[in-house]
Parts: sequence; structure tokens; C-alpha cells
Amino acid sequence: MNRNDFILPVSMIKVQEKKLLNEDRLIKMLETNSFKEILRILNDTDYSYSIATTMQDDEYEKIINGELERVFKFTREISKNNQEIVDLAALKYEYQNLKLLLKDKGNVLDVYNISTGIIDKEELMNNFNEVKKYKDFKEACIKLDKMYFKHLLKLANSTNISLFIDYAKISIDRYNIVTFLRLKKQNRNVDYLDDILIDGGSISKEELIKVYFNNTYLLLFKKKIATKTWDTFEKNGDILEIEKIFDNMIISLAKEYKYITIGPEPIFTYIIAKEYELKALRLILSAKLNDIDIELVKSRLRGVYV
Repeated sequence: MNRNDFILPVSMIKVQEKKLLNEDRLIKMLETNSFKEILRILNDTDYSYSIATTMQDDEYEKIINGELERVFKFTREISKNNQEIVDLAALKYEYQNLKLLLKDKGNVLDVYNISTGIIDKEELMNNFNEVKKYKDFKEACIKLDKMYFKHLLKLANSTNISLFIDYAKISIDRYNIVTFLRLKKQNRNVDYLDDILIDGGSISKEELIKVYFNNTYLLLFKKKIATKTWDTFEKNGDILEIEKIFDNMIISLAKEYKYITIGPEPIFTYIIAKEYELKALRLILSAKLNDIDIELVKSRLRGVYV
């Protein structure tokens, strides 16, 4: 990639970054009196188009998906011949689409089917054709997960750009460690773990299997990922807190590249910023619609880019 090709695209990204919802604004939405009031606030932002197509309150996923698709369309337009920048973020949605295709036997519900605008679908379709032979849906999904991370890491490595490679490794670590902890809670056999774990993260598959067997995993996790959350997890076993660690690691990674003015990184970090904004917004909208305690929601909110 020629970094000079990104001078104009980065300037366009910086304009869009100014429109991101900061934490104060998200909290303000959470503390409003009604779901409708949140929609009124969003109607003065780029979410207005998606809101206009939403008829019912419980269709808020259409707002989320509509905004995500708008972001993918915009970033693909400015990436031009460097579509792999967007593909890195789009792949997880494409593999999720494949899972839905498996589940619904070809009749995918549009509200859940994210259109990312990905052009090169050869590997995606080859992988889908392989897993659709599985009779067990759960087994097919596990296989698709492994295919996704292999695909992601290969694409990231092909760019030779640190941000993209680090993103892929953190994503693999998140999957491996969260899966590890869930299987540990279920007292699953170590052989089952061997079938599910992914190679390519900062902690090798062999290391994970070893500490699973001898029950020294917390020592390893504390060493590799320094955070006081492990002490809390040791007491309450809340895996959601561990997922939050990795979400915040992705945001922190994106922030490291926030002030780059020439190069492909700002396009990718903008997509990440929007993803986490949308995650926060989904949590807030769902909480308001279902009358969930505000303080509980605040504790579940991830970091945001701005």
C-alpha cells in the first residue's frame, strides 16, 4: 500500500470522527426518560436515515444494522483499490451471515443479514460449501469460527501492517480465552478444547491445553494480560468481565493509531470506533426498551473511541 494514496481518505475520515458519539452523550441517552427520547437525539445525527425506515420500537436492530452498512459503504468508497482494509472488519459479519444461512437453510432474515459490500467471496463460499455438509449445526458453526480466524489472520499478515496483525491476534486471544473459560465452567474434557481452539494468538494452543489440564490457567492469563479484572474473576467467575477486557483492548489499540494522518490505519480505526459505538447504542436501546437498571448497563458499557 502506498501511504500517500490515503491523504484525502484520511481527511474525510477525520471529518466523520467528529460525528462519533462520545461517552457523555451515550450516558445522557441512557439516562433519558424514554426510548422515543433517545430516537429524537439520534435523529439529529447520521442515524437519521436508518431511523426513518424503522416503524416499531422493537426494530431498533434495523437502526444499528443500517448505520453499520452505511459505514461499510462509505469506507469502501474511499478505500478504492485497498478493499482489504475494510474486509478485515467485514469478515466477522460475513461469517455470521454464513451461520444464518446454515440455520435458516437459505432463507436468511434481512434484519440480521449484514451487507458489508465484500467483493472477493471465493474463500467464504468455499468454506461454506465445506461446512454445509455437517449434519450438526453446532459443529458446523465451530468449524466456521475456526475458518474465520484463519481467514482473518491470513489477510492481516498479507498487509504487513502492525495494526491489522495485532487486531487479528487480540481477536483470536479473545475467542480462545473466553471459550476456554466457558468450557472450564462446563467441566468439558481437554480433548474437546483441542478441537475448538485457534492457532495464531499471543498464547499458543499448546500452552492453553497444558494449563487447562493442570489448572494453572489464571497464572498464565495474569502474566499475558495484566489487569486486576482477573482477581475479580477469580472471585465471581463473571466471563462477561473478561469479554469486556478484550473489547477495551481493541479500542485501546485503535486509539494508538488515532493521530496518524497518512496511511490506511485511520480507515480501519474509524470502522472499529463505529462498531463499538453501535455496541453501546444497542445495549442502551435494549435496556431502555426492557426497563433494565441504568447502573447495571453502565457497568456493561465498553470504552469508546472519543
